[in-house]
Formats: sequence, C-alpha cells, structure tokens
Amino acid sequence: ANHIASEQKRRQNIRTGYDQLIQIVPTLTPSQRSEALILQKTVEYIKYLLMEREILEGQLNDAGR
Repeated sequence: ANHIASEQKRRQNIRTGYDQLIQIVPTLTPSQRSEALILQKTVEYIKYLLMEREILEGQLNDAGR
C-alpha cells in the first residue's frame, strides 16, 4: 500500500511540473497535454532565452565601450 501511495505522489509531482511548464512557456497552451511536446517546446524556449541573453549582453558590452 505504501508503494502505491508513493507512486501516486511521484506521478502527481510530475503532473505538477508539466502544469508549471505549460504556465511558463509562452508557446504552450493548457490544451496541449503531450509530455513530449511540452518538453520539446520547453527546450526551444530555453534556447530562445539563452540567445536573447547573449544579444542583451552584447548590447551592454557595446554600450559600455
């Protein structure tokens, strides 16, 4: 019984994590429940944010010269 409860808690934690990703990643909507799609779009968004950061850092360095 304890194993079943811990497995249910683990699955709920995973579901909560996916729900949080859906809220954070702008290209995802609550109707998109495919875990593979959620992970794919999340990776794309992280790459986009890293690129944006590089651009902003470059602008800061240019402005500081």
